[in-house]
Amino acid sequence: QALQIIDKAAKKVGFKDIEFLMEPVAAAYDYERQLKEDRVVLILDMGGGTTDCSMIKLGPSYINLDSRESCILSYSGKRLGGIDLDNKLALMTIMPHFGKNTLLTNGLPVPITLFSQAVNINDVRAQQDFSSHRTGNELARYCKMTQDKRLERLKQLRDRKLGLRLNQSAEMAKIHLSENENIDLSLHYIETDFVVPINQIELGEAISDELRQFELLINESLQQAETRPDTIFVTGGTAISPVIQTWINSIFPDVEVVIGNHFGSVTSGLVTHAQRLFEV
Repeated sequence: QALQIIDKAAKKVGFKDIEFLMEPVAAAYDYERQLKEDRVVLILDMGGGTTDCSMIKLGPSYINLDSRESCILSYSGKRLGGIDLDNKLALMTIMPHFGKNTLLTNGLPVPITLFSQAVNINDVRAQQDFSSHRTGNELARYCKMTQDKRLERLKQLRDRKLGLRLNQSAEMAKIHLSENENIDLSLHYIETDFVVPINQIELGEAISDELRQFELLINESLQQAETRPDTIFVTGGTAISPVIQTWINSIFPDVEVVIGNHFGSVTSGLVTHAQRLFEV
C-alpha cells in the first residue's frame, strides 16, 4: 500500500520511470563500489524506526549484471529501531526517578503500565490512555498513597504533556553515550537542577531485550541464505552507539565488520542504482 501511494504521488508530479529498492540492498550497492574482490556480505541497516538485514553477493563479478536478484540471498526486517531503544532507556534509567518501583501504602507498587505508557511515544493507544482523565485521576490517587515525592514528577510529566520532550532527552542521552562512558542528563524542564546520571553499562542493560530481537533478525537472514558472511556492513543512525558495535563484535567475533556512513549509505546506493538503470 505504501509503495502504491508513493508511486501514485511520484507520477502525479511528473516522474515517468519509478523504481523501488530495499534499503539494505541500496546500502550494499554503496559499499560494493570499494570492493576489489567478491564477498558475501551481511548488510545490517539499523534505522530510527526499523531494522533490516540482507545477505548479498557483492563484488566485481556481480556489479555489472543486468539483474541482481540472484545475488540477494536473504532478507529480514522488523519495526524495531532507535526510537524503541530511546523508549527502553527512558523506562529503565529515567523512570525510576519518576517513581517507578515505588510502593504504595497498600504494599503494592505503582503499576508499571503508567511508566511504559509515559515513554512509548510511538504507541498512539498508550499515549491516549496516559493522557486520559481516568489515568490522571488514578495517578493523583497514587500520589496520595505514598510519601515518595518522585511520583509527583510522573504526574507533572503527564499534566504538562512533556512525554515527547522526555523521549528526546533519552535520545540525547543515547547519543552522548556514544562518545562518553558516563553522562549527567539534565531534566531541568521537570525540576530546576534535576539531573539523572546514566552510563554505557546501564544503556546496554536497558536495551538487552532489543539486542536479542536484532540477533533473531540476523539469524533469520543467515538461515535463509544458508551461508555465513565474509563481511558485515553496518549502516543506520542506531549503529553509531559503541554498545551496538560491541554487541555486533560479540556475535561475530571472527567476521570483518565495516561501519558505513550511518546516514548516507542508503542514499548513495540509491543514486548508484539509478545511474545503472537510467544511465544518468
